[in-house]
Amino acid sequence: MPDAESTPRLPYDFFATAYSHIFGPEAAGATWQALEQLLLPELEPAARVLDLCCGTGELAHQFERRGYHVVGLDNSPGMLTRARQRAPRVEFIQADVRDFHLSGQFSAVVSTYNSLSHLLTRGDLEQCFSHVRAALAPGGLFVFDIYSERAYRERWRGTFAKITGQDVCVVQPSFDESSRTGVNHVTAFHRDESAGALWIRTDVQLVTRCYSDDEIQAHLAAAGFKNVEHWEGTYGLGIAEASERVFWRCRVE
Repeated sequence: MPDAESTPRLPYDFFATAYSHIFGPEAAGATWQALEQLLLPELEPAARVLDLCCGTGELAHQFERRGYHVVGLDNSPGMLTRARQRAPRVEFIQADVRDFHLSGQFSAVVSTYNSLSHLLTRGDLEQCFSHVRAALAPGGLFVFDIYSERAYRERWRGTFAKITGQDVCVVQPSFDESSRTGVNHVTAFHRDESAGALWIRTDVQLVTRCYSDDEIQAHLAAAGFKNVEHWEGTYGLGIAEASERVFWRCRVE
């Protein structure tokens, strides 16, 4: 295994502090509302759940607090450091969602907040779906969300900012229709008390791919999923804060 100094840092390693303080908690509320409709009624008490692209652990913590046996998986050491601080009793694993192998099977796999759009090729997405299917027990559910095509075309522009007591985050989203690529240009400032209350600046680009509903449907079918359904966050599920996202649910037979 490469040592820490030789291992390249991933974009979310640089962004982990701002994500943990701002975006993770913000997204978790709307996401949990969706899971209360699409997943929780289907789960047995203490069911085993895999949180794929778990980030800084907000959802994993919610599952753990409600008695589920949850495992969180992410490829970013920086995000996982904060996840372990937030939910110390949860098992967190660093792995690539395109090629992961875990012991045992799960009643459900979830992946939320547009995480899977960071897989930039259709082959990557299909590999991920195949590994998810292998991780699920018979009858298991896969629930995930991804930004809609409409959201990329209509809302990925301009500039917006998020501010907390110790963090300022400025985001400039852009979308290229020809390559179907979205980029968030992020400038984050964190007030570091351990460094004499200095403001530490981080600049990072987060690249995603806009997948059509037909592409997602085809790759789920190729991976062997059945009973595929999807809902728009606001009009389908009534969650105002999830207007950009489409939630998908499918099952292993």
